[in-house]
Amino acid sequence: DWLHVHICLASCSANHEAQVEFARKLPLH
Repeated sequence: DWLHVHICLASCSANHEAQVEFARKLPLH
């Protein structure tokens, strides 16, 4: 189902963006 795939991709993309933003806020080792 294309709509389900599109929603999954959008969700995964948003989740990835959140992880990147979270990683940027962490102090570098």
